[in-house]
Amino acid sequence: MSYIFKLKSKKNNERGFSLIQVVVAASLMSVISLGIASLIHNQSQNINYLEDRLSHQNLKIEFDALVNSLCLKQLKDLQIPKLTKEIKKIKLVRTDGNDLYNPYTPDQNNFEMLKIDRVTIQNVTLLGSLLNGRIELSLYPKRIRRGGGPTELKPFKKEINVTINNTLQRKVTGCNSQEGSDYLKGTWVNATDSSSSHAATCAKEGLSPLVSYALGVCASGEVKPRFGKNADKINYKYGTWGGLNVTGGDIVANGMCYHHGQKRDNDGTDRLVAYLCD
Repeated sequence: MSYIFKLKSKKNNERGFSLIQVVVAASLMSVISLGIASLIHNQSQNINYLEDRLSHQNLKIEFDALVNSLCLKQLKDLQIPKLTKEIKKIKLVRTDGNDLYNPYTPDQNNFEMLKIDRVTIQNVTLLGSLLNGRIELSLYPKRIRRGGGPTELKPFKKEINVTINNTLQRKVTGCNSQEGSDYLKGTWVNATDSSSSHAATCAKEGLSPLVSYALGVCASGEVKPRFGKNADKINYKYGTWGGLNVTGGDIVANGMCYHHGQKRDNDGTDRLVAYLCD
């Protein structure tokens, strides 16, 4: 009798999970999996939004620099609308000659992770028989990716003083932005090595250290400024990675130069090669 009871007990213990237990476990796993998937998706969207915000900031610097340094080149012979309510789309060109925005190629107007929806000018004070006055230049960026934040981004607007040839043709013959030519003030000087100080590097050329919102403070093989005097003469002796940047880096740490938000992997192309001086 005792032997038969043991056999039954062993058989009961080896029956495994019931159908209800399996269903409950599967349901719990599905809920947990969906929660993890949703968390990963939301995190990815938040990262995309932060990347787009960084691209938005870089685009503003590019826009400001182009207008302040190349005002006449961008607007020369452009016909200004007669009325203040009239808005006109225009082309905007980078310093390398490529289009930043072209109204005739809407599918190609991208900047990093963003799309440039339109660039426009609007008459502000250039009315009647006046040959001098102000116009407003505006750039409207949009996000390509969705989630993490709003799709529409803050537009960039800048008032520019212009001169036109006559009241009939109304073509631009001269212009200057409100900030003037000092906006891109600064000279890039190659450092002796990555451990060189800002002051010592500038002093060898008889200059002083300069920190500029528009240009940054340092250059490396991954942070290669496009603007500023002698930007084309920077010696990237430790190698390069990626294309040209709008500005230099704004963080110097242990002989490395970084742009805010940049991954700091401390490789050779992060080594500092030049400083901004005045």
